[in-house]
Amino acid sequence: LKLSLYQLKVLVDNHLPEVSNFFNMNDITIDYFTVEWFMTLFSYDITDRTQSLFKIWDMFFMKGWKFIFQLSLSFIKRMYKTLLTVSIDEVPMILKTFLKEKVNFLKEDQKIIMNALKFKVTNR
Repeated sequence: LKLSLYQLKVLVDNHLPEVSNFFNMNDITIDYFTVEWFMTLFSYDITDRTQSLFKIWDMFFMKGWKFIFQLSLSFIKRMYKTLLTVSIDEVPMILKTFLKEKVNFLKEDQKIIMNALKFKVTNR
C-alpha cells in the first residue's frame, strides 16, 4: 500500500504539477484521501452505485493496477477544480467526501473511465 501511494504521488507530480504544488503548499499528503481508494478499490466511496463500481472493477480486472492509478489521477484532477473554489479550511472535508458527493457516476461513468484512460501510466 505504501509503495502504491508513493507511486501515485510521483504520478501526480509528473501529470498534475499544479495539483502537486497545491498539495505541497497546503501540507496535504496524497494518502490522506487515497488510502481508502486503494484499500477498497473505490468501494468505500461508491457503495451506493454498484453498477458504476462494477465497471471500475471490470476495468481493474482487464488493465490491472495501472487503471486504478489512471482513475485516481482523473479524480484528483477533477477534485482540484473544486478545491480552488473553496477556502483552505474546507479542503480536508472536500478531499474526504468528493467521490461520494460531487461525482455523479450514474450519468458520467463512461466519461469518467474515458478521462482516466487518457493518462499515460507505464510500468516504469
